[in-house]
Amino acid sequence: MRAFELLTDSSCDLPREIVEEFGITMLPMSFTLGGQTYHEDYWASITPDEFYTRVKSGEKSMTTLFNREAFVKVFSDIAQKGRDIVLVCLSGNISGTYENAVGAAEDVAKSFPERRVRVVDSINATIGHGLLVLNAALKGDDGMNADETADYLEEVKHKTYAFFTVDDLMFLHAGGRLSKFSAIAGSMLGVKPVLWVDTEGSLKVSDKKRGRKASLEWLVECMAKCSDTSKKHKFVTIAHGNCKEDGEYVKKLVEERFDTERVILTMLGAVIGSHSGPGTLAMFFEGDIVRTEFENNKK
Repeated sequence: MRAFELLTDSSCDLPREIVEEFGITMLPMSFTLGGQTYHEDYWASITPDEFYTRVKSGEKSMTTLFNREAFVKVFSDIAQKGRDIVLVCLSGNISGTYENAVGAAEDVAKSFPERRVRVVDSINATIGHGLLVLNAALKGDDGMNADETADYLEEVKHKTYAFFTVDDLMFLHAGGRLSKFSAIAGSMLGVKPVLWVDTEGSLKVSDKKRGRKASLEWLVECMAKCSDTSKKHKFVTIAHGNCKEDGEYVKKLVEERFDTERVILTMLGAVIGSHSGPGTLAMFFEGDIVRTEFENNKK
């Protein structure tokens, strides 16, 4: 039995079957679309086709943080059972969820000083954040306690890479990631940016490619820049914004080029998809160099 409860928020986009297989507790985040509030529930209350069609047509999807009081309730219920906790959160530079969780852990520590509640900022998003959760599950199953696992994650997260491309540049403009002029000009020229999550957990442009196929292939090239092609990868994770064929294409390229034990392809959830839009394709892996090394030499 694992020595701690492993928690994460639903923005990690891990599929239900993976969550069940690895014994992860998922905390559902919520979003509002067309005046109605939905919880991330593995697309039970709204289908991906409906969500992405409505977002593409111009409807605004507003996401809601998992608040401090809700975290206190979850942590307290687990601590009362005599269990320690490791929670892995969406990047603190993307969402305030991490800050709320840290505050809640401090509150719970006062009531349950004998329990360990460790909150880890993944400095990542979607299933890159989920990749770190899977690593935590494996370490816990190998016998690490809550502190040992959290300390391990604090190290390995700096080698956990996120690269992605988008189909519609105007979503990046709406999110403040690209100027309106650049978005319009890039769309007219067929330019597709490849972005990455930097050392602080913020989104940055890594490169720009002409055409969709070139941008997808560049994701795999970025993986080669950060990791040894002969190294065996436990997990490579890929998330798509309702563009499964593109996801399958990238998955095929990864499996042909790298020694991978398991490549997980999943749908990009509504919380992250609200900001990146339909047609987003993201891939995540553990590299051999830390992100600072890639940042300094990515050109």
